Amino acid sequence: MTEIYLLQRLANVAYVFNVIFTIYLFAVVVAIFAYFIWCWFNYDISDFKEQNKKILSKLKSFAIGFVIVSVITIMLPTKQDMVEIIGLGGTIDYIQNNEKAQNLPDKVVNAIDRYLETDSNKKNQ
Repeated sequence: MTEIYLLQRLANVAYVFNVIFTIYLFAVVVAIFAYFIWCWFNYDISDFKEQNKKILSKLKSFAIGFVIVSVITIMLPTKQDMVEIIGLGGTIDYIQNNEKAQNLPDKVVNAIDRYLETDSNKKNQ
């Protein structure tokens, strides 16, 4: 029961990081667009160099945060992934430890596999 609770909390953390990743991505696109517009209308070369340094330093700190959030977002599994990991892991452990399950014919395993594939295809459509 505790594992299920912790998996659900981890799924919420993954969702939050996905939202943050989306916000970061949108902000990067807007910032790059604004930077090019600013460069287009800026005619003073001395001011351009000073402002460019400030913008690039802010962009570097923003990029570091973006990379951190991206890595966390990639590494955290979704709720469906976690269910499959725990469900399949428990099933494999059960089959390896149970002699009756090991003696099941291959046809039964193939039938279950086909059923699960058609069921997952119906859910994806």
